[in-house]
Amino acid sequence: TRIKREHKAVAKESTVIKMNTTGWIMAFVTGMADASSRFTMKSGNTHEFLLSGIGLLLGIPIYATYFILSNDPSPVQPMFWVATLLHVPCYMAFIVFTVLSHRVNSMLKTMPYSSLTPALLLVTSPLMGGGTPTAVGLVGVLIIVIGLYIVNVEGIGMGFTAPLKAMVDDKGAQYMFIAVFIVSFSSNLDKTAIVNGPISLYLLVDHGLAGTGLLLLIPLYRTLGLFKKTADMDEYAGIHNDLYKKESYKIFFFFALFNVATSILHNIGLKIMQHVPYFISGKRVGTLLFALVMGIALSHWEKITGIKESERKYADETKHLPWKIGGTIVVIFGTVVVILYGGV
Repeated sequence: TRIKREHKAVAKESTVIKMNTTGWIMAFVTGMADASSRFTMKSGNTHEFLLSGIGLLLGIPIYATYFILSNDPSPVQPMFWVATLLHVPCYMAFIVFTVLSHRVNSMLKTMPYSSLTPALLLVTSPLMGGGTPTAVGLVGVLIIVIGLYIVNVEGIGMGFTAPLKAMVDDKGAQYMFIAVFIVSFSSNLDKTAIVNGPISLYLLVDHGLAGTGLLLLIPLYRTLGLFKKTADMDEYAGIHNDLYKKESYKIFFFFALFNVATSILHNIGLKIMQHVPYFISGKRVGTLLFALVMGIALSHWEKITGIKESERKYADETKHLPWKIGGTIVVIFGTVVVILYGGV
């Protein structure tokens, strides 16, 4: 009997290790997919309502197929609907501010502000049922936050407080901070929804409502006269024109593709991993590493293909590389601490 109990304990521990390993892999890969969707946001000038709305709705057939094929027997609890309906407006706001942020500044200048997400989750997750990290795990998350912050320091001359000062007058930083604040709550709503119902149903309902809501904002803004209109620019006319541009649909397609991948992996990973702050930390690490590599690659590609300097979208990605690489090393160290000693 004792031997059987020991075998069961070993089997249970092995299963936990496998699940945690899968969870971390999911987190890193989700971060890479997320970075890809963010690069797509930056690749064009399509209005954020149109890009986000159509991009989300293009994913609906995939979610519907996922729902049918998965045949998930998970019962739908009342909290599933509460969390989903609360998440929809949060997601709409998050995706709009994220698009605005990345279009104002370079990816590696705006993404490090997302380092605040795991730090804020250390406060919101225990309060919202997203899991409470261990003391060592908390230290590991804070090391990751510090590393991501260092990535955004623009050289010794600018000072270590440069990223914080930038938030005063940098629109990109301000938009990203708003997005980060929203995610510190919405990630816990993700967790609540998927433990109370099927992931496939959650994505189908959540993204369907959010995409529809974003498109409905266009006529609402026009009715209220909230779109910018000057002698040189008509925001609403620009949206109308984008609907008939072939290039717009290429951006819609890739944004939808990467967003679907991000969303499915994100929610599966959240369901596997017990603590939301750990998963989001891993996701941010994946995003940072992919953004660093892709930013450098795209910047060199623009130079090689002879794109005019004034027309380059990724020229800033190769600036201040010593700080970015140094911060990345700190981030990796913090991740190792969490994985080995965080009690994941």
